[in-house]
Formats: sequence, structure tokens, C-alpha cells
Amino acid sequence: MDILKQIIVSVAVVLVVLGSYAVLTHKDSNGNSPVLGALAGPDIPSPYLHWGGVRTYNAGSGLTAAASTTCSLQSPAATSTLVEAGINFDVASSTAAEIVEIGYSSNPFSTTTALSGTYHISSGAQAFVHASTAPAAGSNEIIPPNSYINFKLGQWNSATAPVGRCQAQFVDYTTR
Repeated sequence: MDILKQIIVSVAVVLVVLGSYAVLTHKDSNGNSPVLGALAGPDIPSPYLHWGGVRTYNAGSGLTAAASTTCSLQSPAATSTLVEAGINFDVASSTAAEIVEIGYSSNPFSTTTALSGTYHISSGAQAFVHASTAPAAGSNEIIPPNSYINFKLGQWNSATAPVGRCQAQFVDYTTR
């Protein structure tokens, strides 16, 4: 009876090893191996999460000093609502006070439809400017597919060198 038990365990071990090898070396029709396992840390490489039937998108970028629109973030390829957008200045400008506007457009680095009022930031100051939409906000709450949330500096000049980050969060309302 012990020999039969050893044979069954040995066969089971061989099947597990062969099955694992087959799964780990399998290639799809494009020649790609499957990605298995959990994330290695708290960072999620995807720009969206989908759970409970709701898809949320997140975007973020560092600031650029090359133009008056210091940051531009693209919305999802679906009709969405902007939950929030914000810009953090570690240093707004070392030379002059800044006026910040947040808006959206079909083009990057241009603002046509305002999402917030204007905000004044003192020279050399640290600041966080935030905009959000709510159901009572009116027609600006719906962001067309592939639009851009743009952060514009109203008193930009070539000496302006903002340092910081911008970010935005959207909810996709496309039915799936």
C-alpha cells in the first residue's frame, strides 16, 4: 500500500511541475508570455481602475516652463466627468506673481472653456490650486472624449520657471 501511495504522490508532483511549466512557457498568438502575479508595490501602471461598474481615470505630469500653459492632461477616450484637477507649485515663479487658470480644450496646451476662476499666487510662493465639477456645476461638468485639461499661467514670460506637478481624475460614463 505504501508503494501505491508513493506512486500517486510522485505522479501528482510530476503533473503539477509539467502543468506549471506549460502555463509559464505558453505564448499567445502574438508570441507574448502571460503576465502572472501581483503588483510589486503600491504603484499601479494602468491609468484607470474599473470596479463596481465604474471606471475612473487618473493622470498626472510635471510642469513645463516652455509655454504659458504649464501642464496639459488628456481625458479618457470616452465621455467623462472631471472629478478634480489640481496643480501644485513647489515654486510658482521666482520673478513675478502668477495668475492660474484651469480649463479644457480639444487641443493640448490651449484653454478655451474655463473650469475654475483665476487664482493669484505670490512671487516665489508655494501653492495648490484645485478645481472640481459637481452635478450642479452646469454644462462644463461633461468632458468630451480625448479632451485636454489645461493649466495656464496668466502672466507667463520667458523668465517664469514653475516647479511642481499637475493631476486630474475623471469618471468614465460610457456604458459597458
